[in-house]
Amino acid sequence: MSRWSLVSYGGVQSIFNRITSSVPLSNFKVEESSGIDFSLETRYNFSEKISVGTGLDLNTHSLKLTDSVVDMDIIIEGEWLLTVDSVLIYQVTYDTILSTTKVQGGIKQTSIGIPLYFSYSTPLSSRLSLRTAIGGRLSYETFGVGTQALGFPKSTFSQFGVSTFIRPEIQYRFNNFGVGLYGKFTYDFKHGIDWESIQRQRCGIGGGFVLSYTF
Repeated sequence: MSRWSLVSYGGVQSIFNRITSSVPLSNFKVEESSGIDFSLETRYNFSEKISVGTGLDLNTHSLKLTDSVVDMDIIIEGEWLLTVDSVLIYQVTYDTILSTTKVQGGIKQTSIGIPLYFSYSTPLSSRLSLRTAIGGRLSYETFGVGTQALGFPKSTFSQFGVSTFIRPEIQYRFNNFGVGLYGKFTYDFKHGIDWESIQRQRCGIGGGFVLSYTF
């Protein structure tokens, strides 16, 4: 049995963010565009079914930030009034005007990671197999920050991230080569970006093509 496999994955990944704010009436939102998901990995096969793997991967995303900033203007007006006792007084009235302004900003995020996983393969036929990998990923993050309006929560950037993933794939094998499709589900334990007074949950779903060669 061949012990080593070289595997490449290429596709796209969509990210979903759930934002919770401790600030009342906050409308802060984070939207991420779909980005590329590429990985080059080596896998050691203990048997036809069980293997472990690691490698190097790359994914990129663009974040769109939106918030609504509430401005309050106070208008003070006064007038002289003559009372029934012929006393002249000055009466002051206050009017409050609230206005809402939508502000936007953007961040480009590039993530280079090292996945480490365990996988189990189930044969579907003599050439077709279903493999499922479960593992974690340690990543190094870089950011390109665009113009951001005043009023956003304060950003905190971290160069390192930690996430977990599940990756099912189906492959058709011929000789030492394999070709197929994969899906990928991710969840972040540590983000590259956080915001003051904001709690963020981040998960992803994606998929693409997989190519492999077994030595």
